[in-house]
Amino acid sequence: MSKAQLFVDYHWKQITAALVVVVALVAWQTINEELTLKKAREGQVAGASDSNSAQQIKSEDKNQQLIIAYQASLKNILTEYLQKRVGFANDQDSWLSTLEQTKAKVLELNVPDEYKELHLLVVTTLDQERGALSQDNQNKKQAAESAWAEILKQYFWLNN
Repeated sequence: MSKAQLFVDYHWKQITAALVVVVALVAWQTINEELTLKKAREGQVAGASDSNSAQQIKSEDKNQQLIIAYQASLKNILTEYLQKRVGFANDQDSWLSTLEQTKAKVLELNVPDEYKELHLLVVTTLDQERGALSQDNQNKKQAAESAWAEILKQYFWLNN
């Protein structure tokens, strides 16, 4: 007998056992994936998964549109306010009036979940500034100015 034949005769049982183990592992993985898919689809009407994913995509597109609209609107509102505010250093009544109008515009916006924290920060900064103007308190005005600087730094797209 040749060395190759001796090798095959000697290792035949081991090769067969390894092949059985590999086939069993592949079968086990396939069964496991099928069970996972079955659990995920359990309770769904046939064909519903396609419409659910289409609805999810549509919802994501709508959310993206909301984000873009919110960013553009907030940027325009704040840019206009911050530019006008510079000219109101000596006219607090006009400043307060513009501030209230700006706050009303900001509160009318539809806010995506991703920007709720920013929205709250903008409104509270406007309130902080209104309080500083009402009391004519320079320290509070400076604190409001610092809050605006922090907002513009953190949300850089408001500056562009």
